[in-house]
Amino acid sequence: MLRFVSVAVLLSFSTLLVGSCSRKSDPAASPAMSFQTDVLPVLSSYCGFAGCHGSSGGEAGALTTYDEVMNRGGIKPGDAHGSRLYRAITGHDVGNNMPPKGYAAPTEQDKVRIYLWIEQGALNN
Repeated sequence: MLRFVSVAVLLSFSTLLVGSCSRKSDPAASPAMSFQTDVLPVLSSYCGFAGCHGSSGGEAGALTTYDEVMNRGGIKPGDAHGSRLYRAITGHDVGNNMPPKGYAAPTEQDKVRIYLWIEQGALNN
C-alpha cells in the first residue's frame, strides 16, 4: 500500500511539473524569473564547461552572457517551445539535444525556470 501511495504522489508531482511547462500554464502568475539569478546559473551548471558552451566557447560558442544566450540559444521571447535552447534541454530538438549523452541533464525544476523565463519575455534582468 505504501508503495502505491508513493507512486501516486510521484505521478502527481510529475504531472504538476510537466503541466507547468505547457502553453496552458500562466507564466504571468508564476514568480518572475531573472536571467542573472535563475537562468544563468542553470546554463553554467549544465552547459558551461570546457569544450561546450563555457567561456572558451567550444564548437557551438559560449552561453555565458545574455547576448550569447539570446543569439546562440535561438530564444524567441514569449515562445519557449519555439526557442532552440528550450527544445534542446527538454529533448525536443531533433539531433541537437543537450547536454550530450554522458553529462547530467537539467532537472525538471531547472527546465521550468528556463521555460518561465522565456515565456515571461526572456528579459535581461
